[in-house]
Amino acid sequence: MLTISKPLSATQAQTYHAKEFTAAEQNYWKQNDTIQGEWHGRLAEKFALAGGVGADEFARLAEGQHPETGEQLVRHRKVHEYQNEEGKTVAPVEHRAGWDATFSAPKSVSLTALVGGDAGVGKSRLVAEVMTVAGRRGFTVLCGQCAEIGDSVPYLPFADAFRTAPPHVEQVVKARPVLARLLPDGGEPAHGTDP
Repeated sequence: MLTISKPLSATQAQTYHAKEFTAAEQNYWKQNDTIQGEWHGRLAEKFALAGGVGADEFARLAEGQHPETGEQLVRHRKVHEYQNEEGKTVAPVEHRAGWDATFSAPKSVSLTALVGGDAGVGKSRLVAEVMTVAGRRGFTVLCGQCAEIGDSVPYLPFADAFRTAPPHVEQVVKARPVLARLLPDGGEPAHGTDP
């Protein structure tokens, strides 16, 4: 789903950047308690912008200026009040710095990856890195493995993933009898616990 805000003034955009985007305590996408946006896209290439976006660069951009040189790129409109059809006075925003566009998936979305390949190409390291990053960002991560030897056991990767699952995932799996059979204990609740 895409949600787009009302147009933001330069001040609103800078406040949003400082309080909502770069405030590490507010966000799940922080890395090592910092958040650093990065320049991307054709305009960034045209202006030779690369690396992190600092507060000063963002403030200049919000004012319609080149983020590094301060050159005015966007001519600001003068506020021109007028009367609409209902007789109300309308004063448009002098300069619209931008909009906040948020892409969000429903909470029910899950991602699954199948990684395969020759021995020694780095599959285990790749999966470990992805799991570490996802775990730091608040995702619940399960990992199951299987080997291509002899007869395969149906659903072995899932059984392996459930075997090492955190308790809250194990409880969800135990509540579903078909999945619970993949648990090491066959889905039987531990003595004195509730499924």
